[in-house]
Amino acid sequence: MDKPQDISGAKSSAESRSKTKIPFNANSVLLFLKNTFASTQNIIGIDIGSSYIKIAQLQKSPKGYAITNCITRAIPSTVKENSAEKRKIIQEFIKQFIADFRVKTKLGRIAIWGKGVYVFSISVPALLKKKDLKGAVSIELKKRLPFQVDISNVSFDFFVTGEISDEGGASLVVTCIAVDQVRLDEETQFLKDLNIRPVTINVIPDALGNLLSFCVEGAAGKLIVLLELGASNSMLNFYKGKILVFSREIPVGGEHLTHALAKGIIIPGGTTNISIDDAEKIKRTCGISLEDKEKTEYLTDFGMLRGEQISAMLRPILERLVIEVTRTLNYYIKTFKTPTNLIGELYLSGGASRLRNIDKFLL
Repeated sequence: MDKPQDISGAKSSAESRSKTKIPFNANSVLLFLKNTFASTQNIIGIDIGSSYIKIAQLQKSPKGYAITNCITRAIPSTVKENSAEKRKIIQEFIKQFIADFRVKTKLGRIAIWGKGVYVFSISVPALLKKKDLKGAVSIELKKRLPFQVDISNVSFDFFVTGEISDEGGASLVVTCIAVDQVRLDEETQFLKDLNIRPVTINVIPDALGNLLSFCVEGAAGKLIVLLELGASNSMLNFYKGKILVFSREIPVGGEHLTHALAKGIIIPGGTTNISIDDAEKIKRTCGISLEDKEKTEYLTDFGMLRGEQISAMLRPILERLVIEVTRTLNYYIKTFKTPTNLIGELYLSGGASRLRNIDKFLL
């Protein structure tokens, strides 16, 4: 047995410490509390696309969040197909943003889309009890997921968006958002590597719904159709107010239009091949030439190009986009038993929505 230790000295020391007066500085405490509170009121929002990264710093106020700083950076085409290099450059962009604007918050929200992300509209019996709803959604989700995806490796959430009735009875319409756990872990780790604590990870279609009340007059309770025109693909989203009801990905984006222009064309003096970079420049400068502008000539690095030449190259892609949008609208009207007069407007967003005359072409 060990010998008993004399702890009288330790006791004496502890007593002396307990009697030591700690100076109280009210200003220091208030400053600490203010900084702690402020850090929870500030958030970094990050949207990583296939061609661009958008970063915003948001300050919470009684009326909601206000954007205090934001930046958009193009992702170099040389690293788009190299996931490791792309990730490295994106992290550098974010670190630079934090340094340039002296961002102190460690809270971050990120919006994702693409591989491993699924949005489904599911119907379940209306008579289900609330406690049984998740199990019913899980069964329906399993039927919808690609066969190679194990539902046990998927995180999902859902919300009821309405109720429909047919000869089979009443059904609840549920929007289900599912994300592969591997993708979820990757995005979470991505933020942690930047010393940012993830507060929310959302998907693009649902995140866009949060903007509608600021962008669309009388959005509450209104059926809103939003076409998000991205770089590699587009999305057609349907909302009731700001609540996502249905979303479908359309495999047509701005990059398809760029590649349509990157081919050999006839110019005064012969034939020339247009590179991807030059095609992107022509797309941004000239846009879509409508019928009354087809004879218009545009000055490019290759000389004068007529509007009808540009339109002829873009038309197959644009017509494919129109077909996909029309097909999706018809599916929604039929599936959700929606009167056609309720869909009177189509809103555009995304980088490719800035293409000149894209709105007029879709009319």
